[in-house]
Amino acid sequence: MPTVNIYYKSKRGYSLLNKLMPDIKRYIAKELTAEEIRLASDEISVRLIHVENGKGMLGDVELEITAHEFPSRIKMSDKICHDTKAYLQGQLLTIGNVRVWLKLCKLGHDAL
Repeated sequence: MPTVNIYYKSKRGYSLLNKLMPDIKRYIAKELTAEEIRLASDEISVRLIHVENGKGMLGDVELEITAHEFPSRIKMSDKICHDTKAYLQGQLLTIGNVRVWLKLCKLGHDAL
């Protein structure tokens, strides 16, 4: 299932992002739902990672989304990134610039 690493610079970023976690998971599940698969928020793993010295970061908050490379996702990859950035930028007005990367690859998963 998809994973999302959210890197943030500011110490208050954790409380803002953690409060939004259920909404972020729902939004990412909706964005990554494709012709080939329908996702629910409980199928998205999100990790919040504070970057102590974020001078090398391109944004104040950066999302790195890793998901399976379904053909419909490949076609929509730029739109998924743009729309996710716009969504988070709107939710996190005070946190600064948001950047989003979508890594599509062949993924397997453990059997439950």
